[in-house]
Amino acid sequence: MRGLAVWPNGLFQLGEALLVFVVGVVVGVEMERRRP
Repeated sequence: MRGLAVWPNGLFQLGEALLVFVVGVVVGVEMERRRP
């Protein structure tokens, strides 16, 4: 975890937001595909 502490806080928050966005899109697409 030492490496993460060196990162600028803004960059870490941006990466976390991007990850949440991508997961949300994937879940949304999967739900659309399962819809009859």
